Amino acid sequence: MTRAAAETVRPIATRVTSRLVAGVLPVICPCLVACGADLAISDLGARAAPVAWAAGDQVCVVQPEDGRLGDTVYYGSGAAVANRIAHVIVQRREVKVIRIDSQPHVLEACAARRGTYAVVPRILRWEHRSNAVVYAEVVKLDISLLRSDNQKVLRTVGFEMKDSRPNILIPPHDLLPPAFDDAVVRLLAPD
Repeated sequence: MTRAAAETVRPIATRVTSRLVAGVLPVICPCLVACGADLAISDLGARAAPVAWAAGDQVCVVQPEDGRLGDTVYYGSGAAVANRIAHVIVQRREVKVIRIDSQPHVLEACAARRGTYAVVPRILRWEHRSNAVVYAEVVKLDISLLRSDNQKVLRTVGFEMKDSRPNILIPPHDLLPPAFDDAVVRLLAPD
């Protein structure tokens, strides 16, 4: 075979091999094809009242109860959510953030500390699963914004993220990806 003929045959063989691998891979390892992040951010209700932010406003961020799935409690997940929300608020607004531990009378505690608004997250699901093949993570939560002098919810944003990937020596990553910041920003958006 001449050199020119060999150069013509080699790209064709490469394309056939690529198609073969692409066609066989989903059959052999379906988890590799189906893996990846699934993310949803949604407004969960109508906006009850306009939000007008002032430079002197103080925002209370409530620490939710730690996430759980069945009998498994993911200790520290509530603090991670509250810390991340506080971080986003400080980056986006010229306000003072007041941390409040989860308690039954959140609005009264916020008003007593001169807070204008309260951000109240609620972890609905928090899960890490790992086996020999797949590492999976799921987080679902609602974040509500309230005025501290009123029981009425001004707005609520939902955040849900599902991610699974092959368990090939990957470390667990943050269940609150950068898109979580977008959910908090949506909650804080002025009218």
